[in-house]
Amino acid sequence: MIERQRLGRGISKKAKKARKKADGVVRHARKAKTKSVGRSVTLSVRTSYWTRVNREVHLLICTDDEKYEKLRKYVGKESKPTQFAIVTSIAATIGAYIGVAASVIAPLVTLALMAVLQVGKNAWCAGQA
Repeated sequence: MIERQRLGRGISKKAKKARKKADGVVRHARKAKTKSVGRSVTLSVRTSYWTRVNREVHLLICTDDEKYEKLRKYVGKESKPTQFAIVTSIAATIGAYIGVAASVIAPLVTLALMAVLQVGKNAWCAGQA
């Protein structure tokens, strides 16, 4: 093997195995940590920014973590006027288009938005688990 490496004819089986193992460590790592591969190879793996953002959004939406308790309370206070404005705007637009009063369509719009938001939240939380 030493003769083959010296002549530049290829990589030894041991070196190929170490490289393959190192590639697997990098590919499958999820958290920032140091991995020891072989005797002298050490890899430092950091999670991507997008992965960390996904974790934080998961904490906000899917859990009751204390970290985002104040934000949830603030959103709860401000959500009533925002919901009213959104539902009224959508109902007025649809009502003008089909020729029906917005007050008739508002409950349907509310139910549709609630369903879409609930399904979206459940799908997000199930996919992040």
